[in-house]
Amino acid sequence: MNPPKAIIIGATSGIGRALAKEMSSHGYKLGLTGRRENLLRELREELSTPAHIRYMDVTQPEDARRILHELVNEMGGMDVIVLNSGVGTIDPSWESEKQVIEVNVIGFVALANWA
Repeated sequence: MNPPKAIIIGATSGIGRALAKEMSSHGYKLGLTGRRENLLRELREELSTPAHIRYMDVTQPEDARRILHELVNEMGGMDVIVLNSGVGTIDPSWESEKQVIEVNVIGFVALANWA
C-alpha cells in the first residue's frame, strides 16, 4: 500500500514544522515548502519518512503555483495540502502591513485556488 502524501506550505517553523513531524510519525510522505531552505533541510533530516523540499515565496503567486505543481508531480500526487504560510508584525508601517497581506491573503488565495 502506498503511503499517504501531504504537502505543507510554510513548514520551516511553528505549526508547519510541528505538523510535518506529526504527519511523518503517521507514515506520510511529505512535500515541504518555505523561504528558509536551511531549515527545510534540517527538518527533512529529523523526519522518519521521505520528504521533498522546495523553496517557495508565496508573495510571488505565479512562481508559488508553478512550484506547487512541480512538487505534486515529483511526489506522484497529493492527498492533503496544508496552507500554513503566514507572517505577523507589530510594526504598523505600510511596508510591513503590505507584506502581511501578500503572504497571509494573496499567497493563501493563489495556492488555495490552484489546489
